[in-house]
Amino acid sequence: MQNPTLRSELRRLPRTRAIIHGRDFNGTGDDSAVLGLTALFDREQHGSPPTATPEAYQAFRCSIEAQLGSSLTVGFYTQQLGYSGRTISRASKAVTGLTAKGVLDQRIVLEGKRLLANTDDTAQSIGRQLGFTQPTNFATFFRLHTSQRPVEFRARVVCLSQGSQTRVR
Repeated sequence: MQNPTLRSELRRLPRTRAIIHGRDFNGTGDDSAVLGLTALFDREQHGSPPTATPEAYQAFRCSIEAQLGSSLTVGFYTQQLGYSGRTISRASKAVTGLTAKGVLDQRIVLEGKRLLANTDDTAQSIGRQLGFTQPTNFATFFRLHTSQRPVEFRARVVCLSQGSQTRVR
C-alpha cells in the first residue's frame, strides 16, 4: 500500500467492519464512507479491480431494512433497485464476504431472533411476518442457520434473561 492516508484509515478497520455488521460504535449512523473504505481494503488485499460499487451494497441493505418480510429472494430487492443480481452479489461479497443471499438470510435470522426474544408471537406468526408462506419453512430456515429450533432459541433466551444457568436441550 503506497497511500499513507489509506494505511492510517485501515488501522481502524476492525471498528469499521463492526459498523457494517450492524453495530455503530462511533454514533454517527453514516456508514457510506465505511463501506467504501472496506471495499477499497478488500481490493488492496486481493488485488482485484473494483467490479461493483459499495453504493449498490448500501442500497441493497437499505432496501432490505425498508421491505423486510416482503420477499425472501434477492431478485425482489434487485428488481426494486434496478441493479442486476450479479452486481448486488459482487458488492455484498466485496463489503461483507457474503453473497447477497447470505446477507439477506443473515438479516432474516437476526429479525427472527429479535422477534422470538421480544414477543410472544408463535414461530408460525413470526414466519409469516418475515415472508415465509408455509408455517414449517421458517422453523426449517431458522434451524438451518442457527442449529436450533425457534422454540429452543426462545427457551434459551428466557433462561438467560432470568439469570438461570439451566441448559436447554
